[in-house]
Amino acid sequence: MTEIKISSSAKINLFLEVLGKRKDGYHQIETVFQEIDLHDNISIKDREGGDINVEVSPALNIAKENNIAYKAAKLIQNKARQFNKGADIFIEKRIPIGRGLGGGSSNAASVLKGLNELWHLGFSLKDLAILGKEVGMDVPFFIYGGTCLGSERGEVITPLPRFSGVNVLVLWPDFPVSTALVYKSISSSLTKKKRSAKLLTEALKINDFEGAKKHFFNRLEDVACEIHPLLYQFKKQIGSFETGNIIMSGSGSAFFVVLPNDWKKEEHIKKEILKLKGGYYIGKTLPAY
Repeated sequence: MTEIKISSSAKINLFLEVLGKRKDGYHQIETVFQEIDLHDNISIKDREGGDINVEVSPALNIAKENNIAYKAAKLIQNKARQFNKGADIFIEKRIPIGRGLGGGSSNAASVLKGLNELWHLGFSLKDLAILGKEVGMDVPFFIYGGTCLGSERGEVITPLPRFSGVNVLVLWPDFPVSTALVYKSISSSLTKKKRSAKLLTEALKINDFEGAKKHFFNRLEDVACEIHPLLYQFKKQIGSFETGNIIMSGSGSAFFVVLPNDWKKEEHIKKEILKLKGGYYIGKTLPAY
């Protein structure tokens, strides 16, 4: 095998609480990740000589060395001591950047899994997750996929009962949000009473999806909206036609709403979405690999 093709999926956060600031400068969080079928397309071709090339379309305005997918490729190459093995990596971006949907972390995880298979390295999912956290805190989740609890900095992953096959509508404004800026601005929220993901995870254990939706939460939403007041306006516009609890994903700027199983109003939703300045995706949640 000299080439492998991978779908690199996005995520939403069904729950996200910030528990405090760690000594290492990161924030300790509790989050419930959910993979969705919005995805980038990645192809990886084997090449001799050790060079790692990464091409992204549409092109990113960053140096190759700063691309998290490139960092992941170099990491697994060095870890496996495959210095005579290289790769040409092409990434077709469909997941919007800077919207809290995890596209970059997903690309990194897909590259780790892809090269592990292409080069016949034999790393387990646990091995790849350990590698993944060296390039990004969300990368370990994407190694496992599906529905997972993330703790510590988000990199400690516990698989949860699946929340797959559920209809989801994801919407994002025409501007990104800086994750670093949101976390930097969160100090005032750290004094608020903390919420726990326990009620959500218990609902998932008994397949009570309707009950689970009542416990969706994101501590970062108010922080991001304070930084970008236009997010308040965007969410208000979504609220004029939504059919459930609207929650921001990650540090934003995307929002999502889980739709009923019998939902058949896509054309109505599309007409309303066209009035917004941004994008949208209608799809489903995914199971683990």
